Amino acid sequence: MDVLLPDNWRKAWRLKRLCTHLELIDAQDELKILAKERHEVESDLARAYRDIVLKRTWLKLAENASPKLITQLGCPCE
Repeated sequence: MDVLLPDNWRKAWRLKRLCTHLELIDAQDELKILAKERHEVESDLARAYRDIVLKRTWLKLAENASPKLITQLGCPCE
């Protein structure tokens, strides 16, 4: 029996190799970055949709309103 080498050295060695492999293929940091970018892009898209709906609404109102009414309402589309 070797006093410097534990009995379970093979198991410990294998577990260390597996742990190292998992650390190498871990993509949590990249996934966090991608999730943040996705959130920002989704926010930009939602803002763009709101702007489009607002402008389209004003456009349809302007098509049916008199110039005087448009001036009074202060249409942001101009």
